[in-house]
Amino acid sequence: MKKKILSMLLIATMIVTMCMQTSVAFASQGETEEPFNSTITAISSDKDSFIIETGAGCLNGNVRGGSSISTANMNVNGSVTENANIKTPILFDAIDEKYFSDFESISSAEELEKIGNNVNGAVKISNKLELNRGLNLNGALQTEGDLIIGGPAFNANNAIIVSETGNVTLKSDNISFSGLIYLPYGTLTIEGDNVNLNNVCIIADKINIKAKYNLNINSNRELIKFVDKNAVYEDNKLYIFAEGKIDGTKLTIKWYTNIDIDEFDIYESETDTEDYSGYKLLANVEKDNQYTCELNNDLTEMYYYVEADKYKSIGFKVINKNGNYTIEYKDSDGDGIPDGIEEIYGTNVFNKDSDGDGLSDYDEVMIVGTHPLKKDTNGNGINDYDDDVDKDGLSNGYEVSIGTNPAYKDTDMDGLTDYDEVNIYGTDPTKKDTDGDKADDNWEINNNTDPLVKNSGFSISATTGGVNEYNPVGASVYIDSAKADPESLTIDRVMPSDNYYISPMVAGYLGDGFDFNLDGSFDEATLVFSYDESLGKVSDGFQPRIYYYDEENKMFEELANQTVEDGKVTAVTTHFSTYVLLNKVEFDKVWESNIKAAAGENTLNVALVVDLSGSMRNYKIDTAKTVINTFVDELEEKDSSALISFTSFAELRCGFTEDKDVIKNAVNRMTVGGLTAIYTGIERALDEFEANDINGYKMMVVFTDGYDEPSTTYEANYRELVERAKKDGVTIYTIGIGTIDENILTNVANNTCGSYFHANVISDLKGVVDNVRDEAKDLVTDSNNDGICDYYTEEIKEGRLVLSNGSLELKGFDLNLNADGEPSDDWDGDGLKNGEELTIVTKFGKTYIEMKSNPFMQYTDFDEVNDYDEVKHGSDPMNYSLEKAPADSLMNSSAYAYESYANDMRYGTFNSYMIGYSSVISGVWNKQELYRNLIVDYYSNYMTTNVVNSDKKLEWKKTIYDAFKQLLPNIGTNYALANDMNIMASYINGCNSIDKINNYFESKVASFLKELNKLSEDATQLRFEVNKNGKYVAKYITEEQAVQLARKIGKLSDAMVFATSAVDLCDNINGLIEIKANEEYFAGNMDLLIKLENSNVHDLSNAAFETKGILAGKYIESVESIVDDFLMESIEFIDNVIWNFAAFKIPYVNLIAAVRNVSLAVTGVKEDVKQMYRMFCYSEMSLAYIDLFCSKISDSNNRYYNMSEMTENYLTNIAQLRILGEEEQYDFYKNDGIFSGLVNIFNNSEEVRENTNASIKYIRKHVNTLHLTLSNNMKYEV
Repeated sequence: MKKKILSMLLIATMIVTMCMQTSVAFASQGETEEPFNSTITAISSDKDSFIIETGAGCLNGNVRGGSSISTANMNVNGSVTENANIKTPILFDAIDEKYFSDFESISSAEELEKIGNNVNGAVKISNKLELNRGLNLNGALQTEGDLIIGGPAFNANNAIIVSETGNVTLKSDNISFSGLIYLPYGTLTIEGDNVNLNNVCIIADKINIKAKYNLNINSNRELIKFVDKNAVYEDNKLYIFAEGKIDGTKLTIKWYTNIDIDEFDIYESETDTEDYSGYKLLANVEKDNQYTCELNNDLTEMYYYVEADKYKSIGFKVINKNGNYTIEYKDSDGDGIPDGIEEIYGTNVFNKDSDGDGLSDYDEVMIVGTHPLKKDTNGNGINDYDDDVDKDGLSNGYEVSIGTNPAYKDTDMDGLTDYDEVNIYGTDPTKKDTDGDKADDNWEINNNTDPLVKNSGFSISATTGGVNEYNPVGASVYIDSAKADPESLTIDRVMPSDNYYISPMVAGYLGDGFDFNLDGSFDEATLVFSYDESLGKVSDGFQPRIYYYDEENKMFEELANQTVEDGKVTAVTTHFSTYVLLNKVEFDKVWESNIKAAAGENTLNVALVVDLSGSMRNYKIDTAKTVINTFVDELEEKDSSALISFTSFAELRCGFTEDKDVIKNAVNRMTVGGLTAIYTGIERALDEFEANDINGYKMMVVFTDGYDEPSTTYEANYRELVERAKKDGVTIYTIGIGTIDENILTNVANNTCGSYFHANVISDLKGVVDNVRDEAKDLVTDSNNDGICDYYTEEIKEGRLVLSNGSLELKGFDLNLNADGEPSDDWDGDGLKNGEELTIVTKFGKTYIEMKSNPFMQYTDFDEVNDYDEVKHGSDPMNYSLEKAPADSLMNSSAYAYESYANDMRYGTFNSYMIGYSSVISGVWNKQELYRNLIVDYYSNYMTTNVVNSDKKLEWKKTIYDAFKQLLPNIGTNYALANDMNIMASYINGCNSIDKINNYFESKVASFLKELNKLSEDATQLRFEVNKNGKYVAKYITEEQAVQLARKIGKLSDAMVFATSAVDLCDNINGLIEIKANEEYFAGNMDLLIKLENSNVHDLSNAAFETKGILAGKYIESVESIVDDFLMESIEFIDNVIWNFAAFKIPYVNLIAAVRNVSLAVTGVKEDVKQMYRMFCYSEMSLAYIDLFCSKISDSNNRYYNMSEMTENYLTNIAQLRILGEEEQYDFYKNDGIFSGLVNIFNNSEEVRENTNASIKYIRKHVNTLHLTLSNNMKYEV
């Protein structure tokens, strides 16, 4: 047992504080700070741990105590050192060797009885021993348990009393002792009338000596020299620290210890006592370091502590206030650090400022980063209070007093130093926005507003810059009174690859769409869309207008009250979304076609409205009956019909029924007589439609042979009925017999997408009704059984029926065929019928197509899953989708061991204090620098070229897709070319490797584009735009993109334009794609840093803020250097320039390397401290990437996430961080890191290794399922 404890103590030296290697204030193993020279030493810093009471007494020698020393009525001839930071001298081996080389073992008082009252040799006692008959000790006595000796007298000469873990109590009228008492972890209690301690050296954790009359104490110099020569010093004593965590009504007690033991007792009590009397055993726990129990809601307070082999943790209290539980730890000096933690630190539990430098222990450890036991931590001759760690001109102590962080010049990260805020501007250095008006103090100062006066709003604006032939449309926004962060106003360009419905095939399309964003609110915003006047001059045929994109219905809505000028359109809006500029004349045209209303079922529901006025008598009514009955007979089995007649009023003769005999009987019973009021019959028929839940096509056939009596007009009696019919989706056919009001009947029919037919005589009626029947049959006939009736198939082909956004991209395609021109129900052969990919709907008075997926492309989006499989599995073929299960597993933090460590550091009382202290004693004055280096190291080591280049695959797809979309309007009626384009785009969208895309581009797409280029005005040149404008190979890096990349990191050149000839198309587009891939990773990781800026961990937040600034600056430097080189010649006209894109890569990995060179290296930090911070940093980065990923989820089902943006790089980073975190926690455990020996005492290292490798293997499985590319520098086994 002794060897095990000694071994554990030596390990604890490394586990607990690392003081040996990192701080001269603490002795190394086997060394002392100064020679041992004390007669009596009480190690504990606990209150009342060293008490001497007597009627009269004398003490000749030095006395040291870890707390205050009470020596009432004693004359002390020597030094008295109180509140000393005493390191425990370890003497077990030395005592064993000198005094117990030969000994007798006993285990009970009965066995000692056999020895008698005189003990002259060496005796080891294995259990607790209590003697009440006195004892003469002339040898050595060692006990593993408590020793209690009472009786009339106790005499010991040249004796040794030692106990590894127990307490010793000597109670007798007369006590005489000379020799050594050594109880480094126990309490010595001596009580008697007269006590003589002559020639002694006493060492105990706590000492309590009481002599009623006389007490004499004298030193034993030989024993003091023995201790001085042989002691091995342990920096911290054995301990247990217990903490609690509340979850609802459950309490989890967790403990940390450096004691080599695997059995623990948990005690509880309703009241607290200093000696833990009154506590009762709650549970015994073996081979674990936590226990969970249910709290008693009837009690307002409960106390808990943990005990192991006589070692007790300091207890903690659970407070219950009406079911709300909180935990309170004992903090004797009120400095914010629990006593149990201070015992580990070695600071004084009764003094807020252990080293007397003016800073509390808490402030030094948790805020400033200075040492709580050194007045001048960095040895520069300046007291820690007066020193200025961050060199901002404010002392550490002053910054603590005002709440700023002494480690950072700019506590609130608003761009103003703490000094300037305090001494120049008068702003609050702890708040970015002192006056709470949502504008940062720095912004207000730079924009001449008062940061101390709360503004009701700000006048702000944003713009995408000028327009030209390459970017024909731009946007600006102006807000007079924005209740928002002024710097959050952004405008983002929207391309077809971003939003399918922002397409050049939209009728009247003039240029890109734009997303307007603001973090806050506003009442009104003025939008200004500027356009290149080469697009047109305002005229009857050219009326540019701003349209709002309705995300829910996939439609464009024109903003009201627009001001239109040549080159500029202005409108006011009350909300932000996506807006686009369209030529209203062309856009409105596509909605002028009268398209019959869509139906839920492929059935006909016909209301027959018959004129029974007097003029229909005799052969007219007989003929009408015959024709109507024939019409009814030819209806299909599921079709229904109703019969309404009218004279001067209307009458329902038969409601809707599928029974043909019923309806025909009603027809046959009709008789004539009366005046004519056609509108009454129409109105009654509409009532009948509205009264029934009718699915299928709704038709009304009106038969009449006369005029309304009395005469009326369309406006007076018909317009309102027509609007009702349109709203109800009822198509009205009117049949006039003989002399009738043809104008009214024509208007009614045409305005409801029906037809007017005229029968000169009643004998023509059958032929007219046959025409009505044929049109009706087109609505319910689906020749190729693709789910789209022949009527709509023809309307789509002729371009009269368009997509919800007004796009004409389906025009010219016959959906009765496939891509090869053969009869088919599935044009693209993806397994989905055309009607499963397109749906005809009628809403808002319009009939149009809703696209579920593109019927001409097997792969509508870029996620490499074809449309059929997406529909089968429930994902959205129109949006980038990801499998939910593997993504969820990567995001499930509870599945990863390193996250448990990170949560302990984040939320655990013990670890949150110890992580701060470990930094202090490791010399990490500024934890921001450590975090910054960890972030940069991650990007430098694992954001490698192969990872960045993996994004080229997606950028290839998006660029080619945008190019095709941009060029599609140029091909006119060459639908074969349009079909080829769709096939190529579909193939590229489905490619799962960059090599496949490259090969296909070289073999098919490049030559196709060159052929297609012959149709355009530029016969020798095809141009794209890198920022996704499709039509040109030209690149603009403007302020709008800088904002998108990094929150206005700086304005870049508008003149950065690149061109290429069609001859070099393939090579240049490949270079173009590489640029985009690098930019996407730059933007994604800037998003991560912005996210980390909002971390609750201030050190990490500042590190992200600073890293972002360095990274952004290096990006700008890279771009500007390229611009400078390029601006040797005028670049206004660049048609003849052949640019080698290889010169312009802005490789992200090179930028990271540059940032790494700029970052200050934090040296001298122990590896286990770095491991601890790495795990925490990886955890915070993982959580930030998870938040970013989740923000891009548009919706989901049980199997897939539909994403608003492609987010593979987020998941790539999550996967990499998971693997690195798991590897780090294993190394941390294996290497006995600062806490690993405490929290992993009961784990098996081989088992941990196997579990770590299993976790990594599981992560790689998800990586493969999601087709992610990880860094070549990753390793996959520990």
